[in-house]
Amino acid sequence: MRQKLSLVVALALVSPVMAQSTDTLDGLWNFQDAVPTPAGQTDIRFSFGWETGTFGHGSGDDLIATPSLYWGMDEGYELSLSMPAYVGDGGNRSGYADGNYDTYMGLLARLQEQEGDGAAIALAVNLRIPTGNNSEKVDAEARLIATHDYGDSGVRTHCNLFVTSANGGNNHGDSGRGMLGMGRFIGNRGSDNTRDLQFGAVLGADGPLCDDGAVRWVFDYMHRSSMNDGENNWNVAEVGWEWMMNESDRLGLSVQVNLDRSTDASDVGAIMSFAHAMTY
Repeated sequence: MRQKLSLVVALALVSPVMAQSTDTLDGLWNFQDAVPTPAGQTDIRFSFGWETGTFGHGSGDDLIATPSLYWGMDEGYELSLSMPAYVGDGGNRSGYADGNYDTYMGLLARLQEQEGDGAAIALAVNLRIPTGNNSEKVDAEARLIATHDYGDSGVRTHCNLFVTSANGGNNHGDSGRGMLGMGRFIGNRGSDNTRDLQFGAVLGADGPLCDDGAVRWVFDYMHRSSMNDGENNWNVAEVGWEWMMNESDRLGLSVQVNLDRSTDASDVGAIMSFAHAMTY
């Protein structure tokens, strides 16, 4: 009996425990918030996205599946890993084979907690690792993040400023377009006229849709440089919701719209994302 009890206790110590995450679903939105995954928690996330072609290029629709891991490696620090894969398109995604894409790594560090009327501040570094077919070199993005929590109202606002160095690319035949699942990671060099340095800003907000706060609305607006020289800048609006289904599971939906016919961005798109949080 004593041996059985010891076995039960040992299993309990290594079994995942439900854990509630307080940040928005990173990767679902064009902004990041200044709230890292809690220390010792691991989020397993899966997103599925759809995007249309572009006003300028008229290429077909794409479907993108993205498995991701988010790990609270220490208090105030988050490490992430994701690999978006094209699982079907309209036949005009020049240069890509279905399923072929690169790996993205991110490190988020919270630099300052919110004090009074100020904001919580964080810094994120995101990398594109060339694991895709015919992919080369590494792209890097630095992002300064500010999040302000308005207390009892449950509303938060966010501001992101980012700069991306586009050094390499995934297959030189790619036209360089794309909006879904990569709103924070774009920078791939797909042609000789790709901008070496890309930059932009995102303003966002989220708040409760119900009394218990289990469902939240989210909105953001992104203005950024085009991927290619000679194309107009991007102006993209995004709206959606997140639902805390229980203490460990979340579900989210975002819809993105290209506001001013940016010729190397998709017209419209949508992403559904599911996250399961665990601590050990």
